Amino acid sequence: MASFGGFIDSFAKVLYVDGTSGLDTNTGSATSPIKTISKAVASVTTDKTLIYIVKEGTYTEPRLTSVLNANYEITIATITLRDKTKRVILSLTNVTAGGS
Repeated sequence: MASFGGFIDSFAKVLYVDGTSGLDTNTGSATSPIKTISKAVASVTTDKTLIYIVKEGTYTEPRLTSVLNANYEITIATITLRDKTKRVILSLTNVTAGGS
């Protein structure tokens, strides 16, 4: 997977989330993504962890508030780029929380 100018490489650990083909029993690697953001947050064991949302979609996460109380610094991101016609082909949004 591309590092997007070193963005992904700047994290100690990356957990991949894919709401379409992931499973919450997966490891969270690029080839074995987790299905839900909540499960990814619960799997964080180190500061500077990136939860990278691979697949665009709607993620309904009833326990996502747990990120605000996390013991670790967590960044949740996805990436967006637009083509010449302004269609979204990749979007980078990121939220960092926790680490208290």
